[in-house]
Amino acid sequence: FVINPAAATVTANDAVKAYGTGDPQFTATVTGLVNGDSEEKITYSITREAGEEAGTYSIIPQGEAAQGNYTVSYLPGTFTITAPLKIDLSAYGYSGIYDGYPHYVSASAEIVDGTNISYSTNGTDWSEAVPYILDAGAFTVYVKAENPNCETETAEVVLEVTHAVHRVDGIR
Repeated sequence: FVINPAAATVTANDAVKAYGTGDPQFTATVTGLVNGDSEEKITYSITREAGEEAGTYSIIPQGEAAQGNYTVSYLPGTFTITAPLKIDLSAYGYSGIYDGYPHYVSASAEIVDGTNISYSTNGTDWSEAVPYILDAGAFTVYVKAENPNCETETAEVVLEVTHAVHRVDGIR
């Protein structure tokens, strides 16, 4: 008689954590066991792909391919680090009478480390150059604060300069 090993599979269970917290206990599910064998018949360890930024990483089970009466294969799982932090974005425009000086958008973010602030005057093309207004007119500026470990925040502000009133002989 020839008795071939049964095929068993160790599949890493998916896991999630919030950015900045410790890793959970990683687990796996063993399938393909026969004759009432328990999961303890299969020995394995679990590691994960390195990284702490918000995103997805692999959970990697590993062990010997031949274990007793089993030929074992290993399937990875997905580890997700979520970005629950919110950026407190403050943005300010300008509204005033023409004075010959440029007036800029002002923006700041509470979470500074790794946060980029960009601006757009059409909602599509973004730049780190801060928009300003000099001459009479008005336009909307879109402000975006992005950080790989946070939810992106946006704001809209208006830059507006009205015409100066000129006096002629003391008459307005």
